[in-house]
Amino acid sequence: MIKFKSTIVAEIISEAIILSTPLIEAIGGKEKGIAIVVTNPNIKFDPNATDDVNFDEVAWVKREIGLTTDKRRKYALAKAFYSWKSGTPSKYAATNPEVLSDGDCIWGGSHLIDLGSGYSLVVAVSGMKECEDEFISKLIINAIQMILGRKVAALKESDKLSAIV
Repeated sequence: MIKFKSTIVAEIISEAIILSTPLIEAIGGKEKGIAIVVTNPNIKFDPNATDDVNFDEVAWVKREIGLTTDKRRKYALAKAFYSWKSGTPSKYAATNPEVLSDGDCIWGGSHLIDLGSGYSLVVAVSGMKECEDEFISKLIINAIQMILGRKVAALKESDKLSAIV
């Protein structure tokens, strides 16, 4: 694993999930129970690493809305892991079987923000229909981007040239 310092912190991710929760609940997420996994944007997948990857360190934020199951938690982790290592949404594996490796998740429900140089932030969701899981993962990513955009706008208004966090 290779690390760097992103301006995306756990508090921003938590805020994005809180902002997204009313819509998630409105489409049935609370009743069905969903698992959400967000990866640490400071760690990138290194295919040449000789040591085992500690995905618990990579799966940075884990949240649930409603009562969920171990199966849903495992699927959310599998979707996040696939996207983190491949740099593509988990649905890509289902539509491009030539890229599959043993153990890869073939269910959609993850999306990512490319941070450049191989780093990314992945949001993966499991618990509803595949199209709904995909919607929720995109919703949370868009909320993260909006929060960061607000921070940049505030920074510009203050005429400061420093980090946004």
